[in-house]
Amino acid sequence: MTTPDPISEQRQGALALLRMLRNLDQEIGVRHSGIALDVGLLLYERSGAALSVKEICALTRYSGPTVRLVMSRLAKAGMVGTVPHGGRTTAYALTEAGVAGFDGYIARIWEFGLAVAKGEMPRFIAAAAAGPDRGRRSDRRSAQDRHEGAPPAREAAD
Repeated sequence: MTTPDPISEQRQGALALLRMLRNLDQEIGVRHSGIALDVGLLLYERSGAALSVKEICALTRYSGPTVRLVMSRLAKAGMVGTVPHGGRTTAYALTEAGVAGFDGYIARIWEFGLAVAKGEMPRFIAAAAAGPDRGRRSDRRSAQDRHEGAPPAREAAD
């Protein structure tokens, strides 16, 4: 009987964690946006406090237009809501769904740490078995297939 390679097991555990977090990214609306994740975690860290775009910009150093775009995407996903914030200023706070989503994110990271500490990495890996990639529709053809048989963009110079 051979013992599993600890480096391989660590890598498998880290990949399992990344898969779990990617699935959670899809659920909480941050998808492939590190900025949305940063802003969402900032709101989560503030425990329900509403922040204006100006406050978020000051804390993250992202530009106002970038923060507004991210907030509109998170609002569309139902993860943040608007809150009146003195005069015409709008502030944003996580909704119940947003808090639950980020609770899940933190829980997965915590479970990973516990699995490492207890030496239960194989059990963690099995629990995080790769599911379907929800980032790509299965009925979508690849770029090569879509453009198969198309004429070249430029004719060769004679």
